[in-house]
Formats: sequence, C-alpha cells, structure tokens
Amino acid sequence: MKLVNVILMLLFFITLPVNVQTAKGDMIAEWTFDDIEGRRVKDHGSGSWDFIDGHFDIVDGVVGKAIKCDGFTTSIARGEPERDEDDEDENEDENEGERYEQEISDPVIAEAFTIEAWVAPQAYPWNWCAVYNQEYKKARGVFFGIDGEGRVGLHTAVTRQWRECVSQDKIPFMAWSYIAATFHPESGMRVYINGQLSGELHVKGDLLYDREFPMQIARNHEPMSPSSLNRAGFVNVPVKYSFDGIIDELKITRGVLDSSQLLKNYQRLKPSKAPELVWRKLPKIPTDNAEFGAFYTKLNYDADWDRLWRDDRFPDIVITFDEQKYSMVFWKGTNYNMNLITENGKWIGDQSAETFGEFGCMEHMSDKQNRYSHVRLIENSDARIVVHWRYALTDINYTIANTDSKTNWGDWADEYYYVYPDGIAVRHYLIHGIENGGYSVTEPALFCSPGEKPEDNIDMVAVTVANLAGKTSSHSFETWPAEDNNDDEEVGRFKNSVDNEVLSVINVKSKAKPFFIYEHENSIGPYGGGKREIDYRLSKFHWRNHWPVTQIPSDGRFILSNDRVTSSAITSPRSGIKRETENGPLEGRFILGISEEPAEALVPFARFWINTPKLKINSQNFTYNGFSRNDRAYHFTKNDSAATEIAMTVSASESSPLVNPVFVVKNWNSDSLKLKINGAQQKESDGVKYSIRKTLESQDLIVWLELNENKTTKLTFRQ
Repeated sequence: MKLVNVILMLLFFITLPVNVQTAKGDMIAEWTFDDIEGRRVKDHGSGSWDFIDGHFDIVDGVVGKAIKCDGFTTSIARGEPERDEDDEDENEDENEGERYEQEISDPVIAEAFTIEAWVAPQAYPWNWCAVYNQEYKKARGVFFGIDGEGRVGLHTAVTRQWRECVSQDKIPFMAWSYIAATFHPESGMRVYINGQLSGELHVKGDLLYDREFPMQIARNHEPMSPSSLNRAGFVNVPVKYSFDGIIDELKITRGVLDSSQLLKNYQRLKPSKAPELVWRKLPKIPTDNAEFGAFYTKLNYDADWDRLWRDDRFPDIVITFDEQKYSMVFWKGTNYNMNLITENGKWIGDQSAETFGEFGCMEHMSDKQNRYSHVRLIENSDARIVVHWRYALTDINYTIANTDSKTNWGDWADEYYYVYPDGIAVRHYLIHGIENGGYSVTEPALFCSPGEKPEDNIDMVAVTVANLAGKTSSHSFETWPAEDNNDDEEVGRFKNSVDNEVLSVINVKSKAKPFFIYEHENSIGPYGGGKREIDYRLSKFHWRNHWPVTQIPSDGRFILSNDRVTSSAITSPRSGIKRETENGPLEGRFILGISEEPAEALVPFARFWINTPKLKINSQNFTYNGFSRNDRAYHFTKNDSAATEIAMTVSASESSPLVNPVFVVKNWNSDSLKLKINGAQQKESDGVKYSIRKTLESQDLIVWLELNENKTTKLTFRQ
C-alpha cells in the first residue's frame, strides 16, 4: 500500500505543469491580478502588495481576473507614490497605508530568467511600452514590452551594452496573446508569441543589474517620442503613456523555459472567449425624429478618453435636420471644426486655418486640449443656425503663430457657419494674422474608427468634381490620382479633370454624401496636390492618426495599424483667402453640405451662389444692400418704421438661377410675415421658414425658401 502511495505521489508531481513545478524555488515575481484590493495588487512571488497608480479596471482574464490599463495613466510600482498631503484617492481607504506597510525590495533579475504574460492590447502604444520595466535609461536592467506595431521585445543590458531582441511577428490588438522572453548568459535572448519562437539574439555575457532599479508594470520609466512621425527630425516631443489594454498572469522565474514548456503553458491557459474589450467608435449621433435645430450636448467616445477632459455637460454642438438622418457636428474630439456626418455614420471633417512654424503645423489640430478652440451658438431658429468657432493657430507646444513681442497677440481666427434647413452651410473664415499668403484653410478628411480602413468607408472612386456647365469627372484613388501630372500649370488638380471645376462630392459609402463648392475655378485636387508621402500598402488613401482624438503632442503621424481613430485627407482645394478691407482680417468662404443628389443636381445651387441673379426692389423706404456669399443671403434695411411691405424682382435664368434663397431684412420689427411668390400667397410650410432675430439694435426678419427658379421671379414680404 505504501508503494502505491509513493507511485501516486510521483505521478502527481510529474503531471504538474512545468511552471508550477518550478514556482516554489525559482519564482521571482508573479502577478495573477486575482488579488486586487483597492489600489493594491499582490505579487505572489514576494508577498508584496504593489501600488496601482492612475486609472484601471478589473476585468475577466485568461484565468480569474486581470487588469485593464487605460493607455494614459496606469502603472504598477512597489512602494507608495509621492502624493500631496491633501491629495485624496477614492479607491484607497485611510488605513490602507498601515495595512500594507512592507519592507520588500523590488524584484532582483540578475541571471538567467524567463518572463511571461498574457496581454490583449486595446491599441498599440505610441512607441515601445513596458509590460514589465526595470531598466535605467537603456543602460542597465531589463525591459519587456510591445512596440507601436505589436512586436514583442526583450531589451537588456548585457556586458555594458543595451541589447534588443524583437519578435518577427506581431501580436493582434483586441485579442489575447501569450508573450514570453528568456535570457541566458551563454545562449542570449529569445522572444516567443503563443509558445512559438519569434525572435532571438545571440549574445553572451552577464546582465548589468543594480538593486536600486525600481520595477514598473504597464508604463515606461521615461517619456518616449512617438514612432512614425512625419516630421521626426524637428517635431519630436517625448510623451508619457501607459499600456492600453489588458494584462494578466505576469510572471518572472529564474532559469530558462524552453519552447516546449512555453507552448504547454500557452495551450493550458488558452482562453476560449475574447478579452473584455469594447471597440472604440466615433460618436453616434441620435437623429430619430430629428428636426432642424442646434443642440448643446456632450458626445462621448470612450470611457478612458472621456475621463481625461475637464469639462461639463455641454461642450459640443450638434445640428440636425427635418426628417433626415445626417447631421453637422462640432465636437471637442476634432477640436471643433464642423464635421459632416452621413445617415450611416460616415464622418468627413476639415482643417482650420493653418500656417507653419519652427515646431511644425500651427492649427486647430495641434490644440489637443482645446485650450484656445471653442464654439458657441449665435443663432438657432427655424430659418437658420449660426455657429461661431474661435481658435488660435497654435503648435503642439501651445505657442501661437506670429506672436507680437510688444502686444503678446498672435494669429487667431473667427469662423462663422451659416446653416440652413436644406443641409447646406456657408463657412466664412476670418484670420487675424500678419501673413498675406502664408495660410491654408481646408482639406476635407475622412475619419475612420479603430478597426476600419478608409476603403471601408469611401469608394475607391472617391471624388466627383463638376463645373458650372454641369460637366463632371470622377477620380479613382486606385492609383494616386495626380502622380503623373507634371504640368506646372496643372499641379494640384486631378488628372483628366473637367475644366473650371468648382464643386466636389466626396463619395463616402452612404446615401447622403458631403459636398463642397468653391468660388474659384480650377481649384480642386487630391490631397497634397497628388504628391506621394507615405507607403500606400496599408491603404490607397493618405492615412494618419495624430488627429482626431489623439492626445499626444504630434502634428503628423503615419499609420502603422488601424488600431486608433484615423484621418485621411481627400482633397486639397484652393478656397481663396485675401484681405478684403484695409487693415481688416484675411477672409474667405465656401459652401459645404450633405445631399443625396448627384453632383449634376447640385450645379444649379453652385450657379446661384457664384453667379447670383440680380435683384431689384420695387418698394420705397427699403434699401437693398446686396447679396453676400458669406451667408448666401440677400440683405435689406427698412428705413421707415411705418413701412409694412417690400416687393422685389429677381432676374433668374438658367445660368443664374434662384435656388433656395435667403433674405435678411434689418429693422423688420414685426413677428409676422405674409409671403407671395409671383402673386401667389404662400403658407408657412417645410418650404418656407422664417424667424425674427432680436438684437440690441433691431428686430430682423430672416427667410429661407425652398425654391428653384430659372426665370424672372417676383416676391413680396408683408407684415
């Protein structure tokens, strides 16, 4: 009977997993993350209760529980972090310090070792990011983590040289991976993914180690410059960030586990379900039972990102339209440019006024925290909505362009968006700057949520352009649409474009599509004039992720993966900008909107806005002040308070039609309107919208009409 018991005991120990067999004597550190109390997590190797700093969540792991890091603030270290005396932490009770008092030193990694972890990145880091870090300025110690493309690395100081062993393969984001690495002074360094050897570095020598090196999990000790910057030579700011995703079963043992042992560990714990991560998505705009109006609101993106912002309930503005599913949105995540959002959630944004300085682009995209950029509602009525956007032209260090040494004022911009019930808006921009020719203003850009490519959201034939004659041409990005265009006079335009184009439609994969109309002919071309800038194997479109949403100080970062929100500039129009009054700001304007109509059907409106039909008033006591492209409106002033009627004749024609016109009558001073078109009384309906604008000086009438006339038209407004 004793012999049977001995045999059974031997069989029990033989069948134990290798890492369990070696755990007692060879364990250096082990964080299973099943034991988290407040802000403390237990290291089962030493018994230490280590401190979790920043924000984190406890989620399901491959075994038991795991820690989800937020990508911004999370880290784990031994001992207490430095805190102000009045700094309170809701996750830690007042007796916790005494409860976890300890004199346990940081792990000692001074000889052959194996390090293992299960990870599920929500997104790849901006550059290398530690899963486990105990290094000093790439001169001593050990670093184990992943890079901005999902490669796994073991970096160590061997014989006084910093050595880096990097995997050939990449781990996926939004999925579990088992990563491991080994070091031996005779055979060198090896990196494994899911139990398979993926990288090795043959190097001999001992580790250079110091017992004073503090360990840190999920965060680098020092800030690091992001990878893949498009101006890395001079716009290169080291940034602080954390691991973004889930870490579980982190373990360090003495000695080297071979590939068969690591493969067994992988197979033993391989999870059957996906990690507890939610795909990040650009905000969804509620448009059920929509009506024309503007609304202050707060659009959420992701809990970890939302938590960073120091704002309250109403930082954003959303404009919706009668019985339509599309919308126009001013969102803090895009630094408040207007975004055109289709019925199925495709986003087209745009840039601000932009100039260039010693530290790169100076524009709204660089104002990551919206220190200068903000929006406010000026008008919100049945007839129209006016949104004011104000911002500084700043670089990523928040330095404002062309700052005057005497006054300390630099370049600022005011923009006014005049939005009407037909889904068409005017963007009127004014730049308070000193440069006459040093600014650009617009580059319509497609946004993609994580996991998406531009090709998922936009047709390969991405742009259709049209001229005022109604001729169109469509342009594919299958090959870069201007790469063979070497004619100096044609630089910046699409190949084989129709002549004199003024209108462009961005062919996103939706029913309603964004469109733009510019004052000047021959002004529309592919982004950057068709010059190639990046490796286009990942996408046929230009593709970056420094904006929107991104919080790192960067004015340009090329795509390594579709793990983050991205932007793809589609066109680079010349919208026009000049100083229109002496000593006044630099000004310009263009049309932007959303429509289900094809480009040809939008041409009549372009003719109206550019070749506006002449108008003559037939009433005394009113002054006609002309048509303004800034708000697409005919303007009048009532000079006699007793006057009650204004009559006008518009000389519309096919080349100069009257399409959805707007009329503004200053000093109307009445709440009522009776409208006649060609003698016929009109009822207020979806095709007739008016409102009374009350100011400190006057009460003004604003009228929008759904109208399409190419012959002489008579209108009468009566109180």
